[in-house]
Amino acid sequence: MSEKYRGLSPAEFFHRNKEIAGFSNPSRALYQTVRELVENSLDATETHGILPYIDVEVQLHEDRPEWVTLRVADNGIGIPVHEIPNVFGRVFYGSKYVVRQTRGVFGLGVKMAVLYAQMTTGKPIYVKSSTRDSDVVGEYLLYIDISRNIPHVQKMRIKKKNKNWHGTIVRLTLEGAWLQSKKRIEDYIRRTALISPYATIRYRSPDGELLFERVSKELPEPPQIGKYHPKGVDIEILKDLIRRSNNNDMTLAGFLEKYFEGVGEKIAQEFLTWAGFQPDTKVKE
Repeated sequence: MSEKYRGLSPAEFFHRNKEIAGFSNPSRALYQTVRELVENSLDATETHGILPYIDVEVQLHEDRPEWVTLRVADNGIGIPVHEIPNVFGRVFYGSKYVVRQTRGVFGLGVKMAVLYAQMTTGKPIYVKSSTRDSDVVGEYLLYIDISRNIPHVQKMRIKKKNKNWHGTIVRLTLEGAWLQSKKRIEDYIRRTALISPYATIRYRSPDGELLFERVSKELPEPPQIGKYHPKGVDIEILKDLIRRSNNNDMTLAGFLEKYFEGVGEKIAQEFLTWAGFQPDTKVKE
């Protein structure tokens, strides 16, 4: 009998291997979902010079106590309306794929939460968002099409913004062990408030409400998009940088200075001479 071969989308891979992303059981999955959404909210605010206001709400389903609805709202920069489906419904799509220090590296966490929710409860994720300069607000109910790694939009509504609101609201229902995870979640919220004194964080759960008011208006310096260090670059990254340069007149010396950390004119010249290249040689050559 001959073997059958098929491809595997990124969404399908993580659907089959959810433990890799920390969604190994209902207790850990609930904690991980809270953490991913709160840290996304912090990145969407403090990184862009906005004093964070983050509202976290945990609710238990009346008939099925193992179903937990989590809602996280923030006043961040928001997501462009046309990007919302891909940001929440396509694995390995987002704003994390640059050389910049943020809490998330892979842009995977919130997609895993969406996957886990639809795997355990079959419920879509609700997202409402608007950017600071937008005149409209986008609302979506969506799933991830696992086999094709694309968003499946169940409902969509674009409406005119009547207030100067910006930010993102996310609501999803997943299977979660609230009794086992509630202390860990509350500790996480408390510690996050402690290290983010410039943030106001409101936390509501079946056990009550906590409010951590900001005590400072001094935000940390936002991280900058950096460059690669020469020692951290392999051949494929080098080829990608050359493709991205898209400048037929760029010299090798100019290329090294522009795309690599700690490489100035003198170092570029010395390295190219050592490597046997003329510094004024064009990259395209």
